[in-house]
Amino acid sequence: MSLKKLFTTVIIIIIVLSSFVGVFIFTQVKNMQRDIEQIVNLEEPFEKAVLEIEIIASNIANSLLDYVDNHNYIQPENIRKYQADFDKHIKLYEKYAKSKQEIAFGKDLIKEYAHFNKLTSKAVINSTRKHGKLFSVQTMVTVQDELIDDLFKKYIDNPSSDILTKLKVISDFYSLNEELLNAIESYVIVKDSVSAHKIANKKLKYLKFEKNYLNTNRPDKDWVAKMNENFAITVNLGNELMRLESIQNNLMKQFHQSLNKIDNLLDKKIQPLIRSKNEELLADANQAGGLIINFMLISLVLVIVAMLVVAIVVRRTVLKPVLQLNEVAKQVAQGKFKVDFNIKANNEIGDLTSSFQTMTVGIERLVAKYRDLNKDLEDKVAKRTEELTEKNYKITSSINYAKRIQQAVLPPKLEVTSQLPDAMVLFKPRDIVSGDFYWFAQIGTQPKKTVLAAVDCTGHGVPGAFMSMVGNAYLNQIIRLQGILSPEKILDELHLHIRKDLKQKETHNRDGMDLALVVIDHEGKKIEFAGAKNPLLYIQDGALYEIKGDKFPVGGYAHAKEQSFAKHVIDTSKPTTFYVYSDGYQDQFGGPKGRKFMSRRFKNLLLEIHQLPMKEQKQVLENHLQEWMGEQNQVDDILVIGVHLP
Repeated sequence: MSLKKLFTTVIIIIIVLSSFVGVFIFTQVKNMQRDIEQIVNLEEPFEKAVLEIEIIASNIANSLLDYVDNHNYIQPENIRKYQADFDKHIKLYEKYAKSKQEIAFGKDLIKEYAHFNKLTSKAVINSTRKHGKLFSVQTMVTVQDELIDDLFKKYIDNPSSDILTKLKVISDFYSLNEELLNAIESYVIVKDSVSAHKIANKKLKYLKFEKNYLNTNRPDKDWVAKMNENFAITVNLGNELMRLESIQNNLMKQFHQSLNKIDNLLDKKIQPLIRSKNEELLADANQAGGLIINFMLISLVLVIVAMLVVAIVVRRTVLKPVLQLNEVAKQVAQGKFKVDFNIKANNEIGDLTSSFQTMTVGIERLVAKYRDLNKDLEDKVAKRTEELTEKNYKITSSINYAKRIQQAVLPPKLEVTSQLPDAMVLFKPRDIVSGDFYWFAQIGTQPKKTVLAAVDCTGHGVPGAFMSMVGNAYLNQIIRLQGILSPEKILDELHLHIRKDLKQKETHNRDGMDLALVVIDHEGKKIEFAGAKNPLLYIQDGALYEIKGDKFPVGGYAHAKEQSFAKHVIDTSKPTTFYVYSDGYQDQFGGPKGRKFMSRRFKNLLLEIHQLPMKEQKQVLENHLQEWMGEQNQVDDILVIGVHLP
């Protein structure tokens, strides 16, 4: 049976089982939907109950709307307006009192009147709300008019009265306020004859002054009358608010009764019906759920059985042949081409096994062919390696021999230190031979002079070493044979020799050298310096000075006719330490960021160690260089010469 037919059969079985499960679940869902529709479409009792609830709610809403339409003052904005009018009434009294600046003491009396009016207004409104009774507005207005008339008459008829008299008037006014308030409260609460008699006496007492008040202060009277009218409106507003509160209480009582009726209706008629339907629906759902679970368990068992059958078939027809073929492939990978392909299958696995067996035979032939080729190649590589090793040995031997020649030509370090006791030479070629070299000579006895040079030739290694031999020979000729001891003339002569002998004008050869050359005059206590691109550093009294060399090298390029090297003279009558060097030390890469050491750091290091003996300075420079390089390779030849003159 082919793999394609096998997988097709498995897919058909899974589709059939899934269809049975889907049809069963769909049927149960439809039954549950039918039960839910029965709950939604309740019987006649439930419909009647809902209709009754709607009628009651509609009646309550209509009653409230009708009352609002007929009594617009119940609206919140109107109630706020009435409250604002009342507050405005109180503030007008205070405003009037503040505006009476023309009468010095009358201002205080008006303030007292405003205070009195506030107290009486609050007393009337509080008593009205508390006891449901309203004091006579006309009586209140009359009493206020009489009180004002009396106070103004006293003040107008006695304009020359002193301060004590005026204070006495205010004191009487307070007493009269208290008596009037007590009388009003007693009358409002019990309406007894004694209180009424007291108020009547007050009226008689102030009636006589009304005419006087009207004639003497007409604007004040009109204003007070307007205030009294506002006060009457305020009292009426308080009474109306009480009536509205009573209506509101009745409406709330009716509304609560309606709510109780609705709650009773829900508890007695609707809730039992809903509970009954919920129980029926729950029973149907439990039954349907049980059937679904049983059917799903049966389906699961059938699927597991089908998968076991498929697994057995797959293992026999696919997995076992594949594992056998995998073992054969491992043996072939180890070079065992004579293996037994005992795999029997009439499907794609059998075809794959046959193809693999054919491929194995082809690989065996190729391996045998390339094994012979590989042996020949290994023999050739071994022979070539031996030849390269021999050539490398010869080249290295030649370079080492060149190193011995170069060392023999250069002055020994002991010669330098024997003539200059406190001196050091740090010389580290990058390769076996070096393009840097130093030159030293002791000339004459009286006066005795020492010539010292640090030279950096073009390139390094073998090319640089050739240039160093040329430079060393020319310096010997110029200084020892020709006897030239002026440093700038030595460099000029060296430049001409290199340009001429290397035929740089005709060949455009640009090889040359950078150097710093010093002539020490021991008797004259001075040193003379000339440089081709390289500087001289010297330290006196703890300060470091730098004399830069000229900006052109020795050799390489033709100089202008008027251009020659310059000479610099340094007085060494005081202790002096000086250094000449190539650029190898300051150009070395290293440090935490892999950067160059740089000239500034090199100068600071020399200044830091210049007081040490030269032997110790050399050791410090070597240690510092090694620490800076770390894992980096040396990039150039390194040469540093230091001399201390006491």
